[in-house]
Amino acid sequence: MNQRKKDRVSDADVHVSRAFSRKKPLRFTCEFLPCMKSRFVIVVALVGFMAFFNEVAVLKSITKVNENIANEQEHSLGSNVIIDEKTVRNVEQDETNDVPKARKIVGFSTSDFVNVASRWYEELSRLGYDEHVVIALDDAAFAHFNEKGYRVERHVLGKEGSLRSLWAERFAYVQNQIEKGVSILLTDVDNIFSRYISLDHFDFDTETDVFHAHETKFPESAYKKQGFVFCGGLIYFKANERVKRFMDILISLCKNTGNNGKLMCNDQVVLNSAYADYNQLKMKWNMTIETNSTRTSHRFDVMDGLLIKEFTGKSETTGHTVRVWDRNFAYRGVIEDEDAKHLQTCPVENWVAMPFNSNVPKHRKSLFKEKTFERWHRLCPVTKQRSI
Repeated sequence: MNQRKKDRVSDADVHVSRAFSRKKPLRFTCEFLPCMKSRFVIVVALVGFMAFFNEVAVLKSITKVNENIANEQEHSLGSNVIIDEKTVRNVEQDETNDVPKARKIVGFSTSDFVNVASRWYEELSRLGYDEHVVIALDDAAFAHFNEKGYRVERHVLGKEGSLRSLWAERFAYVQNQIEKGVSILLTDVDNIFSRYISLDHFDFDTETDVFHAHETKFPESAYKKQGFVFCGGLIYFKANERVKRFMDILISLCKNTGNNGKLMCNDQVVLNSAYADYNQLKMKWNMTIETNSTRTSHRFDVMDGLLIKEFTGKSETTGHTVRVWDRNFAYRGVIEDEDAKHLQTCPVENWVAMPFNSNVPKHRKSLFKEKTFERWHRLCPVTKQRSI
């Protein structure tokens, strides 16, 4: 028995030795299931490698296309909006193309108000804003601001020294900037900002095109007609087609109220008259009973019975939507006595104030406005903390 096993092993060794000593290459044939599985695994692996390299090529192609699109968008922004990069702050456009590409905070000044305008400019800078620019209305003012290194633009009035011309030209300036795709926060240079709120907060409010601040009771005709009026010295205009149509109406009304079609008007009268005249803008105001009934109680008639809360509206004529800021957020009111005894506390969540005194002689107004900054800041200390 043992001899037979040895013979079998010896025969197998001879067979293997002969097979590998052949001169012709050995042909492997799949006669068994393990060999078939090996071939299948090899084929699957090859297909997987091909798919991997194909995916890498596709991803590279997509990346290249995205880079080309980004370059085209960047070129489009530069060619369509010709602006001074130091003056405005770029904002990324959203999918609706309704978020402005750039914006400015602007205040207008003659040489008579360079001290007030300088205070306005410096305080905005300290709060962290970098979009503000002062619009000089005469050569002396331009030289003053330019020497200080401010962002400044020279704008020529239609009639030098006329307030009606100045107010109308502010609308004309806004209209020009809107056409260039630049949103504008229009302010008076005696407006006092208490804290930093990014303009993104307003730009990305997709439900609003124009932001207004409550006024007192001027113009009286509009106030009596609708129960509220807006301030001409603090408005945020977003750059879009609806606001363009709105500005066209305001400019047209300014020319019609001027002399011989000249651009000359009281901007606050024109603005509020347009809103109060249903045939002009066809405004639909969204105001609750609570909003309409929540009003001020004040010892000065000009400040008594005024709306306080925020509300919204929409023009059926232009399509532009409106948001009116809460009166505490954008405060408009009097500081009649030297220590402002009638106003003991800072308005809640105040962002900007527009205090005034109706009894100050014209020749002392600039000095009064300078002192008002200090008096207001005693009441509402400036905070460097960025809000919203």
